[in-house]
Amino acid sequence: MNSSRGFLAYRRQLHIHQAAAITHSVAPPRARAPPTSVSPDNMYMQVQDYLTAHSTSSSALYTFWGGANDLLNAATATGASAQSVAAAEKVAIFFLEIEMGALFNAGARQFLWLDLPPLQATPEARSLSPDIVNALATASSTFRADWLAVIPQFRSAGATITGVDVYSAFNLALNYPSALGLTNVTDPSQGTSANPDQYLFWDNLHPTTRGHTLVGFYAYQALTSGTQARADFSSADLFATSSVPESSSALLICFGLAGIVFLKNWRR
Repeated sequence: MNSSRGFLAYRRQLHIHQAAAITHSVAPPRARAPPTSVSPDNMYMQVQDYLTAHSTSSSALYTFWGGANDLLNAATATGASAQSVAAAEKVAIFFLEIEMGALFNAGARQFLWLDLPPLQATPEARSLSPDIVNALATASSTFRADWLAVIPQFRSAGATITGVDVYSAFNLALNYPSALGLTNVTDPSQGTSANPDQYLFWDNLHPTTRGHTLVGFYAYQALTSGTQARADFSSADLFATSSVPESSSALLICFGLAGIVFLKNWRR
């Protein structure tokens, strides 16, 4: 099974009372956002079950990481199209807003919300047609833009919501693998004799321990930095398109380089 030890190690350091983590797992999510069934993967039902059985706490940290299943199910469905993948992204964001809103209306005030990685870069996407891969790339980028737009709406309503820029974290790994001690960012390490700490992906979707550590580092920094501006930076765009950073990106570069230094020296 894949390890989320890196992410959990950072969560233990936070010493935050966490009453509930509304997420399928701490791996890049296979949790479906919309309430289409009572499947355990259905985040809407998880939220409803939690609210039925528990009282919310304004001091608890509620963690959300979902939506990938919506996009990937649309991309792998019979007759998949760019339009159906784009529609799935809107559905995912819509229901994530509903799910967090339900907790907020019940008294929750502290949220940690992770966006999606660039799903077109996952091993699972490699078997798809070029048109669908491009649609996944567009949908992942659009999800990030919508995620950035929704966060201020919750803050204006009185929520303390911290965004974790998983999209940029994965682009950092994809663009600078050797700086993070990675030798393979395209294939799964599961079922091979390779050292999984040198791979980004454990299976067709989920990251290895080192991949989880990268996400954990971003989450830890976002929660402990004293500012929630991490979600407003765009390291993915910076590293992918520009070798001369703008002045507003200076702090981001320091953050990204700090992550590289840490992960380069991190040992399993």
